[in-house]
Amino acid sequence: MSKRKKNKTSSGSKAEEKPQVKGSQEEIKFEGGEGQAPVDKQKAAAAAAYANASRSAESAQAETPAEALAADGEMVPAGLLREAESKRDEYLNIAKLAQADLENYRRRVQKEAAVRKREILAEIIKDLIPAMADLKRVIEEGEKKHDYETLHTGVKLTRDNIWKVIEKTGIKEIDAVGKPFDPREHEAMAAVPSPAHEPNTVMEVFQPGYVLDDFVLVPAKVIVSAAAN
Repeated sequence: MSKRKKNKTSSGSKAEEKPQVKGSQEEIKFEGGEGQAPVDKQKAAAAAAYANASRSAESAQAETPAEALAADGEMVPAGLLREAESKRDEYLNIAKLAQADLENYRRRVQKEAAVRKREILAEIIKDLIPAMADLKRVIEEGEKKHDYETLHTGVKLTRDNIWKVIEKTGIKEIDAVGKPFDPREHEAMAAVPSPAHEPNTVMEVFQPGYVLDDFVLVPAKVIVSAAAN
């Protein structure tokens, strides 16, 4: 009986024995066959790849900062900074265009003013030429005939024709005689005591003065009265 029990125990212990696995954990292969890394090595490689990717992203972010320092010390988002720079460039271009337009306008106005000035002078000279021809003819006739009365009449007529040309431009002679002395229109050449005139009254015009509208071209040179002793 003891023999049977012993044999039973022996057979039970054999059944409970676990199969032994040859080799360590590093020798376990994936189904892909030889040449593939073990499980732990693949995880390590994935972790390393993730770390490299993170470092690359941080480096790119460092090259393109998400924020910039404003004048008051606060951080400005990069989006707002790019928008402000875009607006700055836009306004600079507008200012440059406006400056170019202004410069072109100034040149055009100067050119038009020069052309208009030349046209006005041409009109005046064209009207003066006949009067100058008359004056030349009068002088020649006076020298030939020695007729000074004819010469005087001819010169006076020529003078009137020239004055008509001048009047067409809007120029007028200053009416000074008998008027109170005005330093804007008169230039006193002398002061003569006169009981017949109020002090500082224009008694005589030494050289006529001329105005264009309200602008004094040439002041009249006059003799004024002074208080009589």
